[in-house]
Amino acid sequence: RDLVRSRGLGDVYKRQAPGDPASASSGVANGSANGTETDPLKGRAADLYRGQLASWFLAHFMIKGKVPFDELQKLRGEVIVSINEDRHVGGHSVTRLSGNATFDAEVEATINRIRASGAELPPPPPNYPEMLGRTVTVGFRCTNRSQCE
Repeated sequence: RDLVRSRGLGDVYKRQAPGDPASASSGVANGSANGTETDPLKGRAADLYRGQLASWFLAHFMIKGKVPFDELQKLRGEVIVSINEDRHVGGHSVTRLSGNATFDAEVEATINRIRASGAELPPPPPNYPEMLGRTVTVGFRCTNRSQCE
């Protein structure tokens, strides 16, 4: 999960403060500070699904051997990916460039490879089919040497 981080699912989850009387209606314990989800099972399902999506994008990110690790660990890129009804990647918009031409080109190439292959994103949990949504924000970075070299 070091190479790719997927956001967008957790944006609706809010942290609960223990003993906070408002916490029963303000969110799940491990959620986002700005979220509103009150169902702890849905919160857990979102965490697991977010990890599954991150791993899925990671499998397509081919940065190994292209940038020295000392530089690579400082780089980060971010893309908003639109998702079609059939769970295929539609379009995308790069929202953050790393400043490294090789890394940024690989981020772009990753999304293009996924689109060209017609690969289907993993399905959301059966009890929460709405969880995937229309867009997913994917962050690309590498901080684990064994996964990057």
